[in-house]
Amino acid sequence: MLFFVAVASAAPLKIAVLDFRSPVNSENFRKDLLVALHQHPALAKRGIELSLETIAAEDAPADDVLARLFAKKPDILYATTTSFAAAARRINANVPIVFSGTHDPVTEGLVESPHRPGRNMTGFSLFSNSDVKRIEILKRALPRAKRVAVLKIGEESGANRIVQHNIFGANIDVLVVNIRSGPSIQVVCAQLAAARIELLDLQSSAWLRDNHVPLIACLNKLKIASMFKHHGYVELGGLMSYGTGDPDFPNKAAKLIARIFSGENAGDIPVEYPTEFTLALNLQTAKQFSPDISPAFLKQVNKFYEP
Repeated sequence: MLFFVAVASAAPLKIAVLDFRSPVNSENFRKDLLVALHQHPALAKRGIELSLETIAAEDAPADDVLARLFAKKPDILYATTTSFAAAARRINANVPIVFSGTHDPVTEGLVESPHRPGRNMTGFSLFSNSDVKRIEILKRALPRAKRVAVLKIGEESGANRIVQHNIFGANIDVLVVNIRSGPSIQVVCAQLAAARIELLDLQSSAWLRDNHVPLIACLNKLKIASMFKHHGYVELGGLMSYGTGDPDFPNKAAKLIARIFSGENAGDIPVEYPTEFTLALNLQTAKQFSPDISPAFLKQVNKFYEP
């Protein structure tokens, strides 16, 4: 899909975008991104030609999708997930790439260092490396709970495993539940119930976005304390979340695109990480766990949801 905004006689800046949202949401995202780009005078003066491809899931895009984008000879490519960015670089290692949606771009192999990414990439991470922090918060909220798990959907291996985390000076066994992409709610809940899980940290995934309503209902029925990365799930009935809130994708991406357009090398622009976090709690869901919830934990919550 091609969108063209001409405001100058010079050839417009060509920006290719790989986006994971639904067509309707991608259209809104496209509009917001164009508005954000035009907030930078140099970009507005040059003009912008934006080519967008939407892919429903977070799977790596097919080569023909990337071929269509690169055939337009973009000056910069913006990829909204880790897999999109990695696939784009595999096809073309010369076009500067701005990425978002990553957890740890170093361990995910996108960049060499957060301070100097190298290659042809830079971007911004939506999350800090806060997996252990979320488990700590769960344990602080419900200190008497013993069985802790992390739910991951879409792993290559379906085998579960035990990992140890040092929480408050003690080694805690955490069950990592790996379930292949596309499971039913019944399969997921059956595994959690069979393992007698009490505290659950949910990793972000396309499956979670599509199935969060029945999943939250299932977790609450099983009385499993749930931890999410985004407070939107808490508003819908999940117990709690710890994360960065609503990231401003368009403006963050536009700022990096403007820096590359001004002449900076993408690989020399440091990766941006969030610095502010919100701990949210659904009070209605929390009633299921009262009086087990620690009063000290409640004092740390800075966003409450009530029905």
